[in-house]
Amino acid sequence: MWSAVDGRIAFLGLSEGTVTSRGLQVMNGDGSGLVTLLESEPHARVIPYDWSQDGGLLLFTKETGPGRTDIFLLRVANGTVVRLTADAARKTTPTFW
Repeated sequence: MWSAVDGRIAFLGLSEGTVTSRGLQVMNGDGSGLVTLLESEPHARVIPYDWSQDGGLLLFTKETGPGRTDIFLLRVANGTVVRLTADAARKTTPTFW
């Protein structure tokens, strides 16, 4: 997910040569400055979906159970995560308006 504010890219990082997730990672558009913002839990896929207009927040989904995905908000500056949904439905493609 590309940030229009500063060109950073958020993505699900994988360990080299495996399909093991490293978590939610961010890097500059030129490939420098790789940072892990959120470590993955085993079998809990995290997918970034949208940056806030100021680039300070990131919406993502995370698998929270069998057939269940919830929406979370990450404050990029300090790594604070807020869970926005907690029900049995599967959520996909959350966006800021």
